[in-house]
Amino acid sequence: MDVNLFLNYKIFSNTVYDFLYAIILFLCIAITIFIAKFLIKRFFHVPAKNENLVKHFWVKSSTNNLIPLLYLGAFYLSMDQLNLNLRFETIIGKIFLFLVIFYICNLLSSFISFITEKYFAQFEAELHSAKLVKVFRNLLKSIIWFVGLLLFLDNANIKFAGFLTGLGIGGIALAFLAQSVLKDALSYFSIHID
Repeated sequence: MDVNLFLNYKIFSNTVYDFLYAIILFLCIAITIFIAKFLIKRFFHVPAKNENLVKHFWVKSSTNNLIPLLYLGAFYLSMDQLNLNLRFETIIGKIFLFLVIFYICNLLSSFISFITEKYFAQFEAELHSAKLVKVFRNLLKSIIWFVGLLLFLDNANIKFAGFLTGLGIGGIALAFLAQSVLKDALSYFSIHID
């Protein structure tokens, strides 16, 4: 009788049973992820970077980005079982969204680095091509992070239409100011590609 009374005791509009259920659910999923990570590391050992570049990238990026994403998903799923305050639930949702977008952008960024590093190996002798590949890699990474930021702001209901309008107008003004520099840069790329 005392156990039933304890389990039905309400804290923040949730019973102790609800909290225990959420904690046990999180622990079960987290232990499953931990065992899967252990088995992956045991059977698919992380090769040296020089040994197998592709396998090294996939094992490293999955342990650095996908495993934390799975832990976040487990935490969010367990918190979803509770009856939370609307403001608190909104804050947790925004934090979760930010972290998911962060890990996805990080994964895409490391993928871009991997591709350009593989491509860069072919042009080690040519100094100009190596610099061009680095500039291209940094540009793609910046675009990925900028799109991730815009996705977060859009899904978090933060209004940024005025910012984008200003950015567009500022970009056009900057393009007019730097017209001759851009013309020379495009000519350089055209000559270099030919």
